[in-house]
This record gives sequence, C-alpha cells and structure tokens, in this order.
Amino acid sequence: MQHSMPLFLRQLTIVVSSIAMLLMFGGCSRHQQETPTDFDPGQAWLQDMRQNIDTTIEDTEKRDQLLTIIDSFESELNVLDRAVQAHYEHMIAVDNNIQAGPDDFRVVFDVLHDQQVQSRTRFLDLRFQMVALVTPEEWENLTSISKKDILFMNWHRKPMQE
Repeated sequence: MQHSMPLFLRQLTIVVSSIAMLLMFGGCSRHQQETPTDFDPGQAWLQDMRQNIDTTIEDTEKRDQLLTIIDSFESELNVLDRAVQAHYEHMIAVDNNIQAGPDDFRVVFDVLHDQQVQSRTRFLDLRFQMVALVTPEEWENLTSISKKDILFMNWHRKPMQE
C-alpha cells in the first residue's frame, strides 16, 4: 500500500501523535504524581535531526537555517505539550463539576483539537521550509533517521504482505 504522505511528514505525525498520546495517558495519573519538570517532548527526534543536519549539510548558512527550523519544531512541540497539560487541567475542573453537561466536555476536547490542528499546520510549514533549503540527496540523508532502529522503528508498522 502506498502512503500519500511524505516520509518525513509521516515521521513527524508519528512523533507528535505519540507525544500527545503519552501526555494524555500520563495526564490520567497526574493527580497521583507530578510530571517531571525536565520532560522535553520529542527530544530524541530533535537530537537526531540536529545531528543529521550537522553531519549532512556542509553549507554553514544552510545548516544554521535548518537548525533554526529545528528549534522552531522544538518550540512547537512545547506549545503542544502545554496545550495538552491545559486540556487535562480543564478536563479535571469540568469533571469535578457535578453540574457539567456533555457540551462542557465537548468544549474541552474542541479546544485541544483546535490546538492540534494549529500545531499540525505549523509543523507542515516548518517541514516545507526545510525541504526548500535542501537538495533531494540531502533530504534523503536528513530523513534517514527512519531507517535507524531507534526512534521511529518502534512505532512504524511493517507493510502488510499481500
């Protein structure tokens, strides 16, 4: 089965979705334990991408521009992390209100959904900014992270045999 989404975008979607899921599942136990203050979403991907940029891109100006874009990815992941945290705080407040109705819960989910849509849009914009800076060969080298048995291989499903 062919994927219509570019590999890098699929990888990014997997990372963002996984982080959101981890944050959501982690939020369920938030009342029992505090979230570590040193939690930085997507750090393994960010670190690998920075390393790939450093080793793949020879042009210093281009390398600096790409690293700035990766910094923007990191900022956006943090925005999404804060949105998920706010979602759970709002959800707990609504859940604690015995008068809350279904629409009150829908509003909480709609706010998070809107933030996720905005984040996806910004992630796409950043991805295409990166693509515009590199050659196809450089892009292949930068996205070779998916071929490593570290980050994405844990989530990526193997194609079904026909």
